[in-house]
Amino acid sequence: MSQMFESYPDMLTVEQLAQALNIGRTLAYRLVRAGKVHSVRLGAAIRIPKPALVSALARTEAAAGQSGGGGVVA
Repeated sequence: MSQMFESYPDMLTVEQLAQALNIGRTLAYRLVRAGKVHSVRLGAAIRIPKPALVSALARTEAAAGQSGGGGVVA
């Protein structure tokens, strides 16, 4: 799965997170604020380590497999 994001930097902005997940910027901020995707604050800047993105997707896939549903819910 991490191969999907090879072209992205090691630390993503929220906008890059939205682009990687093909979601809107507002939903990306909501996922970060809710703690669904781990982030790091550097002053006013929010950065998402690439492994945190991969981990969040893996947790989502695992939960979808258990519940029969799918998707990240904010």
